[in-house]
Amino acid sequence: MRLALGPGDEREDPNAGEIRSALRSLEGGHDSFAILSRDEQHYLQTAGGGPDGFVLEYREGDAEHHFRCVDRRLPLELVVGAFLSYARGDGPPRSLAWEPAEAPPQSPLSIVLLLVGAVALVALAGYLVARAF
Repeated sequence: MRLALGPGDEREDPNAGEIRSALRSLEGGHDSFAILSRDEQHYLQTAGGGPDGFVLEYREGDAEHHFRCVDRRLPLELVVGAFLSYARGDGPPRSLAWEPAEAPPQSPLSIVLLLVGAVALVALAGYLVARAF
């Protein structure tokens, strides 16, 4: 396993203490990420930190097996547990909700905006049809 933190900071075969310490050092902002990998196509990664929490992704081979956690504000201890589990070879935590990484994130606001847009299009179409007759 290899642990990468930000640009240029990599560690081979990190132990549990090194993983905990590395994740606790993430404060959020630019270059605040960690990747625990077996190779380029098999990894668990996180970004974030501080009061905003963390995002979490994993990839097990090709793009069809690349997932992100639905919760975008994970607490530090949950992320530490996920990394330690992955380091032991257990894979990503199955207790979390995952979605394909290619899928756009769905927020309540984006759903409301989509519905408002659909209603506006239907109203416009109705107006144009009524005006034509």
